Amino acid sequence: MPRHIACNLCSKKDTVVCQKAEYPYNVVKCKNCGLVYVDPQPDVPSDHYDEQYYKEWKDAQLTKRIVMWKKRVKELTQYKSGGKLLDVGCGIGTFLLVARDNGFESYGTEISRYSYEYTKQLGITAWHGELEEISLPEVYFDVITFWHCLEHVPNPFRNLQKAHRSLKSNGLLVVAVPNLHDYIMQVLYLLVRRRRLRLFSINDREVHLFHFSEKTMNAMLIKAGFKIIKTEMDLSQVLPAKKVLDWLAVFFHLVLRKNYGMAIKVYATKP
Repeated sequence: MPRHIACNLCSKKDTVVCQKAEYPYNVVKCKNCGLVYVDPQPDVPSDHYDEQYYKEWKDAQLTKRIVMWKKRVKELTQYKSGGKLLDVGCGIGTFLLVARDNGFESYGTEISRYSYEYTKQLGITAWHGELEEISLPEVYFDVITFWHCLEHVPNPFRNLQKAHRSLKSNGLLVVAVPNLHDYIMQVLYLLVRRRRLRLFSINDREVHLFHFSEKTMNAMLIKAGFKIIKTEMDLSQVLPAKKVLDWLAVFFHLVLRKNYGMAIKVYATKP
């Protein structure tokens, strides 16, 4: 049953509609802090992320996705070179396999029953359910990652609070989310499709409940107790057409010093 929610960042309820979706859903923007989210919020069943959802990841895209994960592991080892790593929303566990091959002790959480079982079969310790509802050890992990997961969960702030409690002091948090200000994609979509890129539909394959800018993502991390190390573009596309968008994003960043690409990546630490 859809339910109206307060802003997950500042707890205010004063919003303006950004986009309309199927009744009764709207994408709204908080007038106080600028967070953009779906209200009322739908319940997305965990079986939405079934075997069919992951089919391309396991088949046609597997080799390219392994290359992507190797790049991400190499980047995070600039800050942590090993230790216990928890990946929230670990999907079919490919990142955790690559991390394990590079000296990390890998763990994962996943709401999808299918991908949870798949990850366990890889020999990786995993928990099934929403992070905020799972009983995890506190002050235990050296690294926690949210790879394009936080925008899907019903309460991102509580997830970050839980991650903060589970990280060791000076532990590393890595968050990647879609960029609300992906103006390159928005303009190209409008030119090709002759309509605005929608932020939400209840029928989307990728159901995004929250839409972050660099400002709101960093503000939520700071409120949850983290110290920002670095905020940058997340250049992680595996499909050729979307790789072009990444290259364009790099060009505009070099010229304008702004991230108009498809995603944001933040490295943060627990003081």
